[in-house]
Amino acid sequence: TVTSSGTAALTISAATVTGIGYGISGMALPLTLNPGQTANLTVSFDPTVAGSATGSVSLATNASTVNIALSGTGQSAGGGG
Repeated sequence: TVTSSGTAALTISAATVTGIGYGISGMALPLTLNPGQTANLTVSFDPTVAGSATGSVSLATNASTVNIALSGTGQSAGGGG
């Protein structure tokens, strides 16, 4: 959940994600939030290999650029035979 906690409207003009297996959805941009308003941003993780994976979400706003660190661990599919 992204919240506008300031005293002026917050405009999010772009959202980007980095890192293998990460994706974002759920927020139509550009988006303006008045003080106290919220919006949902969904971050998905669908790893292609087992092991640690890092990434980040970057939100470009009229106030600053916000970076959110991501980390996850992919598990092997197992099975075999």
